[in-house]
Amino acid sequence: MSGYPSESALDHTMPSKFNSILNKSRLRTLAFALVGSLICLLVLFASNRAPTHLNYSSVLLSNSDASQQAPIVPAEKEEVKVASPLAQDVTQKPKVIRTQLIDDEARYEKTVYVNQQASSANDEATVLIVSSIGSEHAFGDGRTIRDFVHTLNTFEYEKNAISLGFLCGTEAVKLQALKYFDYLMKDKPSEFNWARVTVFRESFLGANFGRHADGSSIQRARRRMIARSRNLALLKSLNDERYTLFLDADMYVIRNTDMLQLFIESGHDIIVPRVEKHGDRDYDRNTWKGRRVHPSEEVLQLMNEDKWEEANWEPNDGPDMLHLGAEIERLDKFPEGAPERSPKYAFEVDSVGGAILFAKSIIYEQGVIFPPIYIVGTDWDRVEGYDGIETEGICYVATLLGYKCWAMPNLVADHV
Repeated sequence: MSGYPSESALDHTMPSKFNSILNKSRLRTLAFALVGSLICLLVLFASNRAPTHLNYSSVLLSNSDASQQAPIVPAEKEEVKVASPLAQDVTQKPKVIRTQLIDDEARYEKTVYVNQQASSANDEATVLIVSSIGSEHAFGDGRTIRDFVHTLNTFEYEKNAISLGFLCGTEAVKLQALKYFDYLMKDKPSEFNWARVTVFRESFLGANFGRHADGSSIQRARRRMIARSRNLALLKSLNDERYTLFLDADMYVIRNTDMLQLFIESGHDIIVPRVEKHGDRDYDRNTWKGRRVHPSEEVLQLMNEDKWEEANWEPNDGPDMLHLGAEIERLDKFPEGAPERSPKYAFEVDSVGGAILFAKSIIYEQGVIFPPIYIVGTDWDRVEGYDGIETEGICYVATLLGYKCWAMPNLVADHV
């Protein structure tokens, strides 16, 4: 007898085995379907009970500690209040933040206050107002940084479009400025409406010469220091502001409060108004038109030999020089309503003063700054020239780049 089943036996057993295999397959399919349904129910249940807002508490760990980090646990469900993105931004951060940089090697300290709520899409063109403050006495008798800022605030211009920059020549005036702006930042944030305030302290410029220091060498040293101070104040404060306005700390009244707007609307490159002091109708006589006296060949030779004390040279007016005092006397003869009496009246000048000095910032950004030397008459054979230091040199340089200087004598501000 063969070891294989007979053909009739195969016919009898095949249906039974086939049915068994089919039943097992059906059971397996049913089990998979039940498991899948159960998973879907669990996911749906979990999603309905999950909190709508999660707060996570985590600790920053180094890579070596990452494996030991505790699992992140969701906080309890809390009510979610929907607010506009702007409202959320305002409530989640302070209005003003303060940063500080101290460079011991360069011997300076810089503190910056930034108004985080100042609009970056302001309708007004941005302006930087800069002042070099020699000491706590620079504001005038009985005045402080607070009084000076009050003067700045009289400009009729959007405060969010204005940034301030102060170079402090002494520790005392720096502390006075920081105390005042810290107070505004912490206790009166509603009064801190400028875009940015920079307080810069240097300790390397040297002596603080008075305005009326005598002697050619002392005057040269004084103007050199002022030029360096202006350049530092500008370069440490200017960001992307379109315009820059220098204002001396001892200016206390802006008679034409729309002065800044008129400067901008004029379209002129570099502009000064007229400055008065106790009846003097032309206090800042560094604004002029014309040509000054040239030194003699003998004096130039002494300069070449670096014998400045013997040269004893100071720049002086030429025969046809025009200052703003003479110009305003001429303008006073015109009737009211004449174009010459308008606040917008302007005429071109060859030199500007610095008590109030407006300029397009792009001019400074191209390297036109306040020369710390007499730039007119320079030569390889002498240390420096004989004219054009500080503000009196800025027009000399700017003209070479195609810019012009202007005076608007019917706009007036008062010096203490």
